[in-house]
Amino acid sequence: NHPDLYGLEAEICNDAAIVAQQKNMKSVNAAIEVDLWGQVNAEFVKGFQHSAVGGQLDFVRGAQRSRNGASFVCLNSITKTGLSKIVPKLTAPVTDPRVDIDNVVTEFGIARLRGLTLRERIDALINIAHPDHRVDLRKACFLL
Repeated sequence: NHPDLYGLEAEICNDAAIVAQQKNMKSVNAAIEVDLWGQVNAEFVKGFQHSAVGGQLDFVRGAQRSRNGASFVCLNSITKTGLSKIVPKLTAPVTDPRVDIDNVVTEFGIARLRGLTLRERIDALINIAHPDHRVDLRKACFLL
């Protein structure tokens, strides 16, 4: 019952065109894994659906189109068991296509992917991967 807050249907709240109308819009979304091209899996873990798409792609696209907006996909560089979350190829369906990804963030920095070539994207993503996995990712990128 707060007078400054109100709820709207998902068809309105998750409409990328409406999100884009907000100045300085920043979207921050989580990911389970990101491949070396910048594709994002935010739904599946070890072959099982962990979450749904929700409005993630709508907010990614809307924030990019907002005046002074930006989109960030954030994840830890490794799993609790030490596996890399920056991977050569996704192990699940694509939640966010590579062409829609602006920034990927781990505890090792930000890969600013917008406008980069595939080779530059690979390098930027390897640079924010966990240091223990960077050599293997560099080897794997030649197989892509």
